[in-house]
Amino acid sequence: MSSENAYTCQVCNTLLPSHRARVHCRTCSDYDACADCHVTESVSGTHCAEHGYEVHLQGSIVLVKEGSVPASKKTLDEASAETPALRDVLASETYWGQLITPTKAPSPIFSRLITAIFTHFDTTSAGGLQPSEFCALMFASGYSPEQFPPLQVSTNESASPADLHELDAWLANWFRSFPLDHRTTTREFPPPPPIEPVNGRIRMRDQFLHGLMYPAPPVVPNGLPILSRLGLEQFYVHEILRIPEEIAVHLNHLLGTLARLTDPETGRVFETQLLPRACFPLLSDAEEEEKRRMLEKQQAERVRWEREAALEAEHQAHIAIMTGMKSAGGLQ
Repeated sequence: MSSENAYTCQVCNTLLPSHRARVHCRTCSDYDACADCHVTESVSGTHCAEHGYEVHLQGSIVLVKEGSVPASKKTLDEASAETPALRDVLASETYWGQLITPTKAPSPIFSRLITAIFTHFDTTSAGGLQPSEFCALMFASGYSPEQFPPLQVSTNESASPADLHELDAWLANWFRSFPLDHRTTTREFPPPPPIEPVNGRIRMRDQFLHGLMYPAPPVVPNGLPILSRLGLEQFYVHEILRIPEEIAVHLNHLLGTLARLTDPETGRVFETQLLPRACFPLLSDAEEEEKRRMLEKQQAERVRWEREAALEAEHQAHIAIMTGMKSAGGLQ
């Protein structure tokens, strides 16, 4: 039954906004049910489970079933053919529930899903996601280089050491802007190929040319950010509260590209990797959005201050050099 496009489950009286699956009976014109009641075959009034029905989601009909014979008379093939569609469209909502609790924490099963995602992309089993690994996660989530600029570097196999250092700096500032739990270390580059000897010896000219061809990469101490598992959880919770519609798309894109992930608590694969929109908050969290704006403003001010401080230090160093040269009689 509806009132100004707001529907109610006729069994449990749960409100059914457009982002939740609604099962509408094709026989009882004013009968609607939620996914939970439909899957458990809980009914009310004159409605019966054998009636035909339509599944509505986000204003569209996503599944239509004609009236059927009683379940006891169904063949095994008919029953098994119906199950996948029902589970994909309806039961996923029941399986996952609300991903974020009222205290703005991840639900237990969502926390375990995040752990499984983290483990999948922690290819070195180092207990943290390096920039290349986190960028791989974002790429698999369907982000474009325009949406996530580090992908412009991480997907470029010929990226220079300077480009990689810029990627590290961007990510470190981005992690701090949330903030997300992470640690830093120093990026290491593979050594250059050895010098090929000529007539059994390495000439000075060869050493000079080798140095020109393979210059030593710059070193940025503690410039490489490593995102922790807690940091990844903080990222998802923050983004779900801030932009639930967008992050629902990216999370489902990610899970759709991955093989079945294993629940770290049970040791079995998760029953489904479809996260229905109803499992996410309906609206963005105004408090979280305001906090994000304030943190971004503070981070921008910090970056500007660091740049100004670096320029001032460079200016003072130049003045010191000029003063020293004058004192030594180098300038008239």
